[in-house]
Amino acid sequence: MKAYTFKITLKGSKPPIWRKVIIPADISFKRLHDTIQIAMGWTNSHLYQFQFKDLDLIISNIEGISIINNANNVEIKDPNSTKIDKYFTNCDIFTYIYDFNNWWEHKIEPIREINDYLFPYPQIIKAKGNCPPENCGGIYGYYDFLSIYKNKNHPEYEKIHKSLNIDTNYIQYDMDKANQLMKENLLLKSNIENYIIK
Repeated sequence: MKAYTFKITLKGSKPPIWRKVIIPADISFKRLHDTIQIAMGWTNSHLYQFQFKDLDLIISNIEGISIINNANNVEIKDPNSTKIDKYFTNCDIFTYIYDFNNWWEHKIEPIREINDYLFPYPQIIKAKGNCPPENCGGIYGYYDFLSIYKNKNHPEYEKIHKSLNIDTNYIQYDMDKANQLMKENLLLKSNIENYIIK
């Protein structure tokens, strides 16, 4: 089966928070979104879009976005019916934005094409860094969060743990668990006919 290896990097993260993933080529951008959510560790609770600046293209299911961007001659496509194959082949780097309030911006970099991939679901093959907790104020709020999270003497230590619903085990990204979720959610709990666009 044809597939792509690609790298997702959370913009502004230092040291970089990233995942390297293999994904079947014949899927929609909606399923790519699902894959990124699981790979990074997000909760799929907010709106999203893919942006190809060089192609004047946005792939998004946000209502009203076509009205906003028509004046700029930006083409809008539906993620449910748009396949990734054409864009992974013809584009070096594009952007995935998740949660327009916190503005989690990701660089998506296709790395190589694989012609003999054995699985109909994605797999994370390398990872670095833990995913920020959602609703913590974006990438800058995340680093403020970390400084408080690590300091039990900080006056806001307990408040931030309660408000963000974070337990004391917010330490390590679990790639094996994420891959199991990938397999269950994108194959076993979804009809594979709906996963792959024919």
